[in-house]
Amino acid sequence: MKTLKKLFLILAMLAISYVGFSQTPVGQIRLPDRVTAITTNLPAGTTIICLSDSTYWNVKSDGMASGLTLTTGRHSVDLVVKPTNLAEGTKTTTTVPITSSTGTGATLDTADATHAGVMSASDKIKSMNTSGINSGNQILTVESATQPTTHATMTIGGAPGDTVNVSGAGINKVSTVGKSIIITGTEVDGSISNEGSISVEHSAGNAILNSNTSGSTGDTITAGTGITITGTGTHGFTINSTVSNHLLITEVFEEGTTGSTGTVHTLAHTPITPSTGMTVILNTTVLGTTQFSNNGTGNKNIKSLLPVYKYDRLSVTYTYAQ
Repeated sequence: MKTLKKLFLILAMLAISYVGFSQTPVGQIRLPDRVTAITTNLPAGTTIICLSDSTYWNVKSDGMASGLTLTTGRHSVDLVVKPTNLAEGTKTTTTVPITSSTGTGATLDTADATHAGVMSASDKIKSMNTSGINSGNQILTVESATQPTTHATMTIGGAPGDTVNVSGAGINKVSTVGKSIIITGTEVDGSISNEGSISVEHSAGNAILNSNTSGSTGDTITAGTGITITGTGTHGFTINSTVSNHLLITEVFEEGTTGSTGTVHTLAHTPITPSTGMTVILNTTVLGTTQFSNNGTGNKNIKSLLPVYKYDRLSVTYTYAQ
């Protein structure tokens, strides 16, 4: 009799375990808009239909708590993206409408003086009817003025007043040879050997680049955090980094038992940025910072806070200092 009672108890526990971890059906709900709160907790896999914009949402693996909306509970749902087809609508003389098979369309307006756009019918007629002295192939002539070493005149199309003057200024002079305009620059002192030399000055751990070109000022290269600058003579400097090497590593752990949470796994190194600087993946699902814990000395103890099955794989990617 005692044996039968033990057998019955074992079968009951197995049945409860099977029901807890077996596949279960889920349904769908409708919301009038994205700011209306749900009135009951939704399990993973539930479909939410938003009537105001005809979008579909799937509840993620950790479920969606009662009282959340599609806006405040965005972390709990994934948007089901539907394909859309774009097409050209009925054009007018000034606009080109673009329609969408799944959403709101748009209209391309005509261009104006400050914005790009489509060409209107009237503008097209104007471009087709352009005529006059400034249309077609133009003739460009060049002539020297009374001072050919400083001035030249270009005439376009031969119309009165359609001239452009090219004048020399400063150390530049202008001359013409046939239809060519020649612009010549000269040195102020006639020598280039005393210009363009760069030297390095070292001051308070910084490097200052100086040029002997007239009117130039020195440019300072400042050492930032983790950087030192040392001089190597009058024409050189060395930039050194004092930051430790950072290495990226991925460790994979296998769950030994089935449970409401995972077991504790110990990382091989100390993460530089715990939690927010880590990527934790349970099988193929990326876990949020509230879905896993890492504590202990150096935040090296990692554990899934979601239910796991035996032999599930927990992948942890993080950066540590070498």
